[in-house]
Amino acid sequence: MNFNKKISECIERLRDLYKNSRTCVVCDYPVLEIVAFENDKEISQKLVYGENTGLLEIQEPTYKYYSRISHYDFKRTERRWTRDKKIIFKLITDLKKCELWDFISNKNFLVVNNHNENVDIKQLKSVLKQIIK
Repeated sequence: MNFNKKISECIERLRDLYKNSRTCVVCDYPVLEIVAFENDKEISQKLVYGENTGLLEIQEPTYKYYSRISHYDFKRTERRWTRDKKIIFKLITDLKKCELWDFISNKNFLVVNNHNENVDIKQLKSVLKQIIK
């Protein structure tokens, strides 16, 4: 199985966008993975293709986490969600540039953190609405 023709064309545009950068696009149907190296962190963004819908579902971007205080660690690398808005907003912008954003089924995957009392929630919602639309 493969991605449909329109999505495959968008993937090629995304690859062209990342040419000569520290980001690559890996396709392993039904998963499309964007791997970026930002500030010595490997960020993985997975998009899962739904054959029934013909759309991609965006997953939470993750990075490899290494404990610097533990005496022991597990063999398998821990992955944590990144909440860095620069990384997430750049990803959304890049998906829009290559027109893959049109095929995202869960554009509402990101919400404003209502638990952060040090920010203007209304302003953050406005910024988020602008980037997602």
